Amino acid sequence: RARALLEIGEPEKALADANAILAKEPNLEEMLALRARIHTLRRDWPAADADLTKVGNLRERARVRALAGRVDDALADLELLLLKDSKDASVHLERARIQLEAGRVDDALATLEKLREFAPGHARARLLTSEARLAKKDPRAAIDWATKAYEADSQLAEALIVRGRARVALGEKEAAAEDFRKALEINPALKERIQ
Repeated sequence: RARALLEIGEPEKALADANAILAKEPNLEEMLALRARIHTLRRDWPAADADLTKVGNLRERARVRALAGRVDDALADLELLLLKDSKDASVHLERARIQLEAGRVDDALATLEKLREFAPGHARARLLTSEARLAKKDPRAAIDWATKAYEADSQLAEALIVRGRARVALGEKEAAAEDFRKALEINPALKERIQ
């Protein structure tokens, strides 16, 4: 019932239900994970972190820690996951995303370089490389990487948005407008990211 309450937009009632269930069965992993999700929605980072620690979900805990501004702790969680599987592309991508959002652009580029060693054509890695190059004020390289990302996955509208931003930085307004238009054709929900 707690899951259903959350799905219909009743997080407080879902939390009460989850707490009632966990009072009887404190180690029920499915309910701890659900309660962590509710805490995350409520931006109650310490409570979400505690539940995810009990469940042992390092990937989700890293995401919560990054949202809470605990970047080093988030990256440490991801490092633990990489010790288990050093070629897990999704962990490398998450690591690079967190580094990039924290302003650690050179670290993000190093992480993405490592990822490209075993997944050279990965579209999302190319996209993040494009974002990092744009953050480094290198719009030409950002355009190149965004184009590679889009060529690898023609449904990756975010690549067109980054390429459009890089073109704006170079004063190529017509080409940028065309990239933004194409991106919205692919995914109209990205309109906010363009403005």
